[in-house]
Amino acid sequence: EGYVVIPEGQRASYISDYHQRELFILKNGAVATVIPHQHIRAGEKFTFAEMPFTIAVRDACRTCVITAREEGAGTDGMQGMARFMALDSTSLESQEEANLYGATVNVTNAGDGQDGVYILFEAMPKPIEFIHGDDRYELIYGKQQRALPFALYLEQFEKTVHPGTDTARSYRSDIIVEDGDLSWPVRIEMNKPLRYKGYTFFQSSFAQNGMGDATILAAVENAGWFFPYLGTAIITAGLLLHLIITLSGRRRKEEGG
Repeated sequence: EGYVVIPEGQRASYISDYHQRELFILKNGAVATVIPHQHIRAGEKFTFAEMPFTIAVRDACRTCVITAREEGAGTDGMQGMARFMALDSTSLESQEEANLYGATVNVTNAGDGQDGVYILFEAMPKPIEFIHGDDRYELIYGKQQRALPFALYLEQFEKTVHPGTDTARSYRSDIIVEDGDLSWPVRIEMNKPLRYKGYTFFQSSFAQNGMGDATILAAVENAGWFFPYLGTAIITAGLLLHLIITLSGRRRKEEGG
C-alpha cells in the first residue's frame, strides 16, 4: 500500500510507501544507491565502491523529535542543521505515517571541510550536499518509492464543500493515464477508483499550497489480480467440457438405442 501525490498540471510515475523509509544517495542528480531504514542502526558503517565518503551511523529513530541544541554545547564537528538541532527518539505513533524517521550520522572523506556529524530526517527542507572533485552528492531521507509501469497526469482537481463551510464534501480528480504511446482520460472520485494493470487508485485526500491544488491518491497493488480471472476461466472450461461429455454420452445412447 502507498500513495501518489500529483499537483495540477503535473504527472507522477511513482508510489510512495506508507511504511518503508530509505536513505537515498544521489550522484550528480541520479540515484547512486539506496539504504533501507532497517539497515540504518547505531554502529553500522557504510562504504561505497564508486563514492569517496563513508557514513557511520551514530543513532537512528523511527519516531524522532527535533530538539534545539545549545549554541557551543558539544557542537564541535557538527555540520549543517546538526549545529543547532538534534534528534531524539520518542514513542511510536499509532498511525505509521505520523512517525518521523531519522538518523544521526558521521561522514568522513567527504573532503574540503565537509566531514562531520549530520542529522537526516524525512522532509528536510534541504538535502545534505557534498562537492567532491567534479561530482555533487546528496543525501535524502524519505519514503520508499516504487516505479509505476505507467504515468498519471492530473488535468484538474475539483472539490465541493458543504454550504457555508470550508469542509470538503467530495472531491474528484480528472486524470490522464499515459502508458507508452497510449493515453486516455479517467475520473477518480471518492467511490469510483481507477483500476489498471493490477493497481487500484482511490481518491484519498488533497493538498493545497501557493502553487495550487494537488490530489492524493491511495494506491494498492494487487500482484495476484489475474488469479480470480484464471480461476473463473478454468471453472468455465470445466463446465463446458462436462457439458460436451454429457451431450456426447446422450447422443451415443440415442444412436445405440
